Amino acid sequence: MTTNDNKAIEAHLIAMLHFSQKGYRCYVDIAGNGGPIDFIAVNEKTRDTLYIDVKTRRQSKTGGGRTLTATQKKLKVKLVYVDLKNKKVNDHK
Repeated sequence: MTTNDNKAIEAHLIAMLHFSQKGYRCYVDIAGNGGPIDFIAVNEKTRDTLYIDVKTRRQSKTGGGRTLTATQKKLKVKLVYVDLKNKKVNDHK
């Protein structure tokens, strides 16, 4: 496993913890086939369902500038940025 793999796993776990603390249950594709969704978060009380793609927040002033693919847009995937240094999640975009 590379350093980038470790960072990606850490970012996913931080994001799932964030949504779990907001009342969501998180479901992960254990096959790890690199699809358009990293995990699905479902709020069992409200039935709100989110399709999440996790990205690490870069520490540059210009930011990541990442965009959704055509498939992700069709699926209404939400980009979630994780700042690994501060363990913070930005899920407002």
